[in-house]
Amino acid sequence: MRGDRSHSLLRVPDGWSVEHEPRSGIVATMTPRKAPDSGLAPAITLTRSSTGLGVREHLDQLRSLVEHTFDKVDIEDADVYDYHDVDVAYLRFFHRTPRHDVIVEIWNWLVDGQVWSMAASADHRDHPDYTDVFDDVAATFDPTVREVRRLARPA
Repeated sequence: MRGDRSHSLLRVPDGWSVEHEPRSGIVATMTPRKAPDSGLAPAITLTRSSTGLGVREHLDQLRSLVEHTFDKVDIEDADVYDYHDVDVAYLRFFHRTPRHDVIVEIWNWLVDGQVWSMAASADHRDHPDYTDVFDDVAATFDPTVREVRRLARPA
């Protein structure tokens, strides 16, 4: 339903819980109802904020932020690509915590001075089980919405 500028069509994966607007600037967070054996529950977080940057400048700033925020970080992929006539900045990185090696994927859509960011993370051992879920959820998002009224549940 692209073009309906009052709804987000971000699909909530089957078996996942969603929390709407848990904090200012966070549109929603999603986690599976059951954590994998690694003990680190995968998560998807959607945020929105204003920006005056272009898509490539935003990606450069995000990359710099990641490199200066995390210890033992490795940027695995950073690129801008076209998806449904909207530029998407994509960043995937690996970082270590005391108990987990984590892979984070971030999609950024810049439309009308707003940046929508979807960050998805999982333990590196679980990531192969969730990468398609993350991609599928990102593919359902319509960044041209003006107001998020709901997240779409699985069909």
